[in-house]
Amino acid sequence: MRAGRLLPLAVNWLWLQNSYAGNRRFSRALENPGPTQELYLKNLLRRNESTQYGRANHFSQISSIRDFQENIPLTRYEDYLPYIEEISRGKSSVLTHDPVALFQPTSGTSSASKLIPYNQPLKAEYQMAISPWVYNLFRRVPGLMRGRAYWSISPPVERNKFHGCIPVGFDDDSEYLGGIGKRLYNLVSVGRQKFTPDISLDDFRDRTLTSLLAARNLALISVWSPTLLLTLIKHFLENQGRLIEVLASSGSPDARARAGNIRWTIQKHGLNFKAIWPDLKLISCWTHGASEPFIPEIRRYFPGTEIQGKGLVATEAFVSLPLLPDNDPVLAVNSHFFEFRDIETGKIRLAHELDRGGVYSVIVTTGGGLYRYEMDDLVRVTGFIAATPALRFISKNAVSDIFGEKLNAEHVQRSLAVTFAEYSLNPTFFFVAPTELPGGRISYTLFFESENVSDEQGRMLREKLEGCFLENFHYAYCRKLGQLGHLEAFLIDCSSVSPEVAYLGEMHRRGLKLGDIKPSVLDRETGWEKRFQGRFMATDYS
Repeated sequence: MRAGRLLPLAVNWLWLQNSYAGNRRFSRALENPGPTQELYLKNLLRRNESTQYGRANHFSQISSIRDFQENIPLTRYEDYLPYIEEISRGKSSVLTHDPVALFQPTSGTSSASKLIPYNQPLKAEYQMAISPWVYNLFRRVPGLMRGRAYWSISPPVERNKFHGCIPVGFDDDSEYLGGIGKRLYNLVSVGRQKFTPDISLDDFRDRTLTSLLAARNLALISVWSPTLLLTLIKHFLENQGRLIEVLASSGSPDARARAGNIRWTIQKHGLNFKAIWPDLKLISCWTHGASEPFIPEIRRYFPGTEIQGKGLVATEAFVSLPLLPDNDPVLAVNSHFFEFRDIETGKIRLAHELDRGGVYSVIVTTGGGLYRYEMDDLVRVTGFIAATPALRFISKNAVSDIFGEKLNAEHVQRSLAVTFAEYSLNPTFFFVAPTELPGGRISYTLFFESENVSDEQGRMLREKLEGCFLENFHYAYCRKLGQLGHLEAFLIDCSSVSPEVAYLGEMHRRGLKLGDIKPSVLDRETGWEKRFQGRFMATDYS
């Protein structure tokens, strides 16, 4: 065995062993979701009953889940603003007994404005889900043990930022792994450069790709959004000669030999990424919701490589994790306390009360100090692993509501699926956003890329999608009153800048970290027609 494979094998074996106990606890919890959840909640309330929030909400008098639901209101981020301000001024025992180590910015769809308190119990709750994921990943795909991994780490948004006396943000996402996990991860990961907040997107891509190209035995690529991987691929396609030369002159061991090998591989096999990284076994990324259209393109670039869908992981909570190859991610049942609002009936259910096929909005209570917090993530129950539900992410339950139209992301996604199917379109990039058109009129616009679409087809596409949107009473009422104009369609020209690159650039400009940007079928901001090359279809607008 080559010496270069010994270190990854040894380190990954240690990581596997370190994850064994967490996997065993999780396996037991899968069999008993009801008792597991109840025990978690009781322990959490006892630990925090003397806090400011616990005293105000009488935690000490709560003896059951029903008591908890009857006495603790559902909450949103705005409800925590006064408490976050008190924490930022140095006050202790506000939301949790354990001290707040930092505020972690959220990776929301359109902004990074929320600050989530992060403490040791929340860190442990993430590790409870990471351990079974890592353990089952290595056991199921043993080839991963012999290679290195790229775990997407985005450049920080700001350096040395504080909110009051509390620091804001991790140095990088490996903090979630804990002490031992982080040390092991650092030994086998690719692309461990320290990025500064002022780094340009092109420099970030250059440096990341140079590290990836240097890794002969790359076995795992783990990113959040598939669009990040696609932008890296397309950046390489556009700059391959220069990037290979940068690698050759990097001064790292065997750099020139590796660069020569890549040139020879491309000459012999063409742009075959499997040939460049023959040990690549698995790509981990979001595969459902608004990310789903990007997966076929990933498969085209990496034929034969397994693509594993990530679970639902947010700054606020670790909701689900991939476990078995033929199942959707399973609820992280021993990490937090979960409730689910049935979107049809409005009834709130517990983890062991969910129905197969049901669609629910997720509500979490965590060790970080969020209590009955509505995440607005929609999931569908697609089955069960042991007695615990497997959840497929549908969408962020975002609502665009400029005039009272209450346009919902889930309805938009269903409408797009129906419309594209009717006209046999399969665009890899699309979303809906409001647009301010001549005269100050606001209309929602479908932004999409597709080859060989005529203006007449664009007009029919608009009519069909508008018909679907009019099923929403509030949208139809705003149209009737003239508050909203007719739906428009904007065909994106991909010949110069890919829409994924333009989209990521805009979201990065809004303050989001690159690796955290989630594709969305609905954006609430105007001005997207200025971010893309292209044109409105079947109109006189330009």
